[in-house]
Amino acid sequence: APAAKAPAKPLPPAPASVAPALEADLRRALVRGDFDEAVDKCMGAGHVAEALVLAASGGADLWAKARDTMLAAHPAPFMRVLSAVVHQSFGELVDSSRLDQWRETLAILNTYAADEELAPLCNRLALRLQTEVRDKHTAMLCFMCAGNVNATTKLWLESLDASSRTGGPALANGGAGVAGAGAPRAGRAATAP
Repeated sequence: APAAKAPAKPLPPAPASVAPALEADLRRALVRGDFDEAVDKCMGAGHVAEALVLAASGGADLWAKARDTMLAAHPAPFMRVLSAVVHQSFGELVDSSRLDQWRETLAILNTYAADEELAPLCNRLALRLQTEVRDKHTAMLCFMCAGNVNATTKLWLESLDASSRTGGPALANGGAGVAGAGAPRAGRAATAP
């Protein structure tokens, strides 16, 4: 006998019920097969979940329209991240992300960006870090992720030069740098900045 399936976790309580007038409009739209109207009415009344369920039955274009309406209606920072992942709009994410959350942005880029987009996006994030908050060490890490040997070397040498003038460590770990950071990757020749 097949193993018993674990009971599904209950969903949170449903929001307030659909108003009778809206329910009547939705029934009429469904009888006519007008998913567009049903989705619009649900969205207009704040019943986003119902709108998304209806949109899923109305085809790919309606689904995309309802999804995009929902994403645009929520200004929370997480929704911008979700929108970037859904739309593959990582340039916008890099340009609008909070720089104190650079680790999250870099992780999202590494997880979701296409291979050919990753290096330019990491360079873009590095430049923002370098120019907007003057965080050379973090910018250096992003340049490393981009495979940008010239920019990494330039910042590293600037850091070494600054530490020799102040007598302090060049990098956070006493000037030792990141293991292998100064060595070129296979197939790449190190060049002077």
